[in-house]
Amino acid sequence: MTQRMIELRFGSKTFRDMLDDDRTGQADPERVEEVLNEATDTVMGILMSGFTLAQVRDLAAVDSALRGMCCDVAIGIAGRRRPGLLSPDGKTPYTTIQERAERKLMDIAAGKRRIAGEELAGRNAKIGVRVNRDPARHVFAASKGNPTGPGGF
Repeated sequence: MTQRMIELRFGSKTFRDMLDDDRTGQADPERVEEVLNEATDTVMGILMSGFTLAQVRDLAAVDSALRGMCCDVAIGIAGRRRPGLLSPDGKTPYTTIQERAERKLMDIAAGKRRIAGEELAGRNAKIGVRVNRDPARHVFAASKGNPTGPGGF
């Protein structure tokens, strides 16, 4: 994820204003790096519960929806830096965007939602078929002829 990706998604002025602490009209490089690193770590932490590190990197390289969710997390993190954006409940206009993206990422990691890049990066380890390896035991209801009930062929 890059600063340019976030600017394309939300507008350069929006992102720049959130990270321009010294009011020069440009986002402070240290703040940009801080937000990008935190967002990347957040997304990686969520996705690595279902994918390997290599798969997450491959997904990020090929899946634009995933990159968009990364940008959504980053704008939420950046928005927290501006107290003037906080509503009485402590949220910013970007908090909902971040929360929605994180829920989608959790669903992807849990295998509840699929992502297009999985075809190239590899399957989510949590999506699979459970096979019962226990021997089958046929149980029948008790009767006069079979008072204990268990039985089989």
